[in-house]
Amino acid sequence: MKIAISYPYFMSVLTTYIDDMCEISKAIPDVRRGKNCHYSMQDIIMGGFSVFFMQNPSWLAYQKLLENQHHQTNVNTLFHCEKIASDNHIRNILDKINPSQFDSMYNLILNDLREKGYLEKFKVLGNKTLISVDGTTFFQSNEICCGKCLHKYHKKTDEYEFSHMMLGLSITSTYSKEVIPLAPIFVANSDLSESERKNNTLLKQNSEYKAFKFFCENDFSRIESLNPVIVGDALFGREPIIALLNDHSNANFIFSCKPGSNKTVYDFVDNGDLCTYKTIKRVKSNVKEEWIYEWLNNIPLTNSQTPLRVNYISLTITQSPNAEQIKKLEKKARKKSNYKTYENFLITKKFDFITDIDVSEENIEELIACGRSRWSLENEFNSLKTRGYNFEHNYGHGKLNLSNVIATFILLSFLMHTAASLTDELYNLAKNEFSNRKYFFHSLFLLTQIFIFSDFSSIFNVIIGNKSCNIYNDSS
Repeated sequence: MKIAISYPYFMSVLTTYIDDMCEISKAIPDVRRGKNCHYSMQDIIMGGFSVFFMQNPSWLAYQKLLENQHHQTNVNTLFHCEKIASDNHIRNILDKINPSQFDSMYNLILNDLREKGYLEKFKVLGNKTLISVDGTTFFQSNEICCGKCLHKYHKKTDEYEFSHMMLGLSITSTYSKEVIPLAPIFVANSDLSESERKNNTLLKQNSEYKAFKFFCENDFSRIESLNPVIVGDALFGREPIIALLNDHSNANFIFSCKPGSNKTVYDFVDNGDLCTYKTIKRVKSNVKEEWIYEWLNNIPLTNSQTPLRVNYISLTITQSPNAEQIKKLEKKARKKSNYKTYENFLITKKFDFITDIDVSEENIEELIACGRSRWSLENEFNSLKTRGYNFEHNYGHGKLNLSNVIATFILLSFLMHTAASLTDELYNLAKNEFSNRKYFFHSLFLLTQIFIFSDFSSIFNVIIGNKSCNIYNDSS
């Protein structure tokens, strides 16, 4: 018996996004050269994508059981696949696809958010958009490798470590916890010079820097319309990168600043007349924090004859520990046989940045908040790795592009889910029925094992108990 559920009212934006993804899949050239084309490229691509969208590696296996019983599955109805290919066949074909062919999907979702006005909540500093930049590793192995892997040699163990890395770019904001990922830049071993590949301690840094430099030189136009403020760590606060950003008239930057990376800046800061003002902000348990903002405009980045000029901004937070913190600190001191009393102890945090935006008392707080928003991207990477997306799991490595294509599917799934949480009332109603997102996606998996749904709106209507949903039996 096949049970299908239809909806009469609410529509989910995810249905539109899946349709767009199908159109992109149709347009990707068939990479096969023989006559064995039993499955279409859409069947293969959307079948592979569905696993990561549904956040369950066993999802296709259960859909095959439905197919055996009812000759139809949720892969057919939700993801528009005529047939379900085997896992190995999907991997073999995806391995030959360039992940950049899916970049247009990021743009479609971004344009949809812009047209609906949801990008406005991400605007800062007037009409600017923060683009946070950082690198992350999503595959590591001492045995498995492909032509795109980064190679790292360990002298102590006489072993090579193979890894995949990407430079992530995401829209962040001081006003929203949500993060909107853009198309990433994947780094291959061939992208680095021989000396950069041999420097094991700087392999990740070299990879990130080289990838972002390539982006600034060749692909910056895809974010230029956003009036971007690039936010990144001290790695990017070097003269070549800043010179490239200066070539784009509507682009700005806020980069972390460190004494080891920006010696000339700190020489001027130590000897300069810093502008300063203080503000007191309350935190939990009525503990007072003293926030000290400092800045210095128009100082040289390097000690060259014609250096680029930047502006220095800084935030120092001092906090007197509360009773609970004092107990923890004293307990830690006892373990080290170094007992201390911490009643008058001050906990200090310091955040330093350089920017090309003129600094004043009116905008210093917002500039610091923008610089600190970069850690939202770290939270995104953490979500991808720990909250159901299993970003670091090896679903298959391949010889060419498989690992990068799978990473693309995971990122696109995360983007669609994020866009739905911003714009889709039905999606949020269904998700809010559960205490956390893990249970929500598990319920999607369980429901699609039993019932065949016409689209995602049907699933969400059932979850929220919409009594106007029609359930009917089809004995065919």
